[in-house]
Amino acid sequence: MFDIHNHILPNVDDGSKSIEESLLMIDMLYQQGIKKIVLTPHVQNSVQKVSSKLFPEKFNAFKDIVKSHNPDIELYLGYEVRYDPSKNTDYEKFVFQGFSQKYLLIEFSTKIEEPIVDIMYNLKAKGFQPILAHPERYIYINEKDIARMKQDGILIQVNANAVLGIDGRIYKKRALKFLKLQLVDFIATDAHNSTDRKPNLGLALKKVSKIFSNKEL
Repeated sequence: MFDIHNHILPNVDDGSKSIEESLLMIDMLYQQGIKKIVLTPHVQNSVQKVSSKLFPEKFNAFKDIVKSHNPDIELYLGYEVRYDPSKNTDYEKFVFQGFSQKYLLIEFSTKIEEPIVDIMYNLKAKGFQPILAHPERYIYINEKDIARMKQDGILIQVNANAVLGIDGRIYKKRALKFLKLQLVDFIATDAHNSTDRKPNLGLALKKVSKIFSNKEL
């Protein structure tokens, strides 16, 4: 199984702050049966600590460390791209590496209403395979919007901690509703550390096992 959304790559954003913390997070996922992990540091986000141009170099260095730590783990480089209408983003730079399709994980503002359906449709039309990150957080869209995006070929990812209720009652209610309506393609951790925002994918999948089957990339 894959975890396709997390902030395990150390010292690049508001996620893991050390190699040791990152290895602990990977160990936690491995204990849950997760052996394939797409690392998705933030892009076009104020929480970035370094330029995204440095991500491949930092990823390769960390991948070598993980290979020595646990050779059963397969790492892939991805990105979580924050939509920014003020920028002419070259999305080609931010597709997941190592896959036949151009997977593109996109997040939006939770406070400012943005035309998510249209933006994701346009990315699909340009040849990308967009994945909408944690739609349970965008209160200004509903299940009809999600269904429309599904019809357009957009993939939908909800957070494990939302499913478990750790992110709050509203997010839990929305995430479970999307799952029950069979609108979700992935549950992912969006893990930032090994404590309050730790990888909980195994627990979330167990909770919803009767209504959800994890998709493979």
